[in-house]
Amino acid sequence: MNQEKKEIQRYRVIKKLIFYILNISYLLGLVVCMICNFAMNHTLSWFWIVLVSIAISFTITSMSFYLRKNKYRILKLTSIFTILIYLLLIAINYVIKGSWLMNSFAIATFELVLLWIGVLFFTFVKINKQYKIAVNLLLLAVSTIFTNPFCEEVLNISSENNNIWNLIVGFGMIMSAFIIILKNFKIKK
Repeated sequence: MNQEKKEIQRYRVIKKLIFYILNISYLLGLVVCMICNFAMNHTLSWFWIVLVSIAISFTITSMSFYLRKNKYRILKLTSIFTILIYLLLIAINYVIKGSWLMNSFAIATFELVLLWIGVLFFTFVKINKQYKIAVNLLLLAVSTIFTNPFCEEVLNISSENNNIWNLIVGFGMIMSAFIIILKNFKIKK
């Protein structure tokens, strides 16, 4: 029993150490990029892209530790992630002075709608977790199969590449989802 307590305590110390190192790395990365951008350009230009990118990474890896543990935590994280994705597109458009912002918003919205359907389904629908995983696999398959054609349509480009690998991977996800559903259906009987 004493050995088990030591292992648990050691695990907690290692977990905290990794957490602090990761967060300090984010902060150091921001400071270094700000100094470099200011020293090279005498203004902050591409630093804004780095700032939002690190904020996205922080949201994905660290922010969940700061939020209260309840069933709405993933909704809060997804909300912050969604806002930061749009801010990243705005920052990139600002830095490179592009004219593609609305097109990038359309593409990001397509992907984020699928993400939000999955998150809302996972949070509020009261069914077996395996069924929730299956539904999210189906949403991921839709994303995999239709993203390239949607981007080509929005950006008004024609691609010489075919979408065969995306179709194969999407079909694999669909089959995996149906296997999960059938397996759970058999277990219930």
